[in-house]
Amino acid sequence: AKPLKMNLDLLVLLVGMQPSAGITKILNDLEVEKDADGFLKQTDSHLSPSKTNIAGVFAVGAATGPKTIEETISDARAVTLEISNYLHNKVASKILKNESYFI
Repeated sequence: AKPLKMNLDLLVLLVGMQPSAGITKILNDLEVEKDADGFLKQTDSHLSPSKTNIAGVFAVGAATGPKTIEETISDARAVTLEISNYLHNKVASKILKNESYFI
């Protein structure tokens, strides 16, 4: 075989990625929807990228598909607000119903 010579602006070498068997089992047990590739399916990848079809289960980082470290960190920062809002709404609804609720 002859060596290959090319002029490139960018070369990206990637290994294919798929969810592990353990994650697949957890998703099946929780009945969380998966996308065509078996990763967590986001309810809306633009408006609510961390939400799934199950309340209180959030999708972030490589759980939603292959991502760079920077994208994963950005996802993690964004999901903290979603989780905070979710917990705040849970506590507020319990208080409004006059139920005791401990965190």
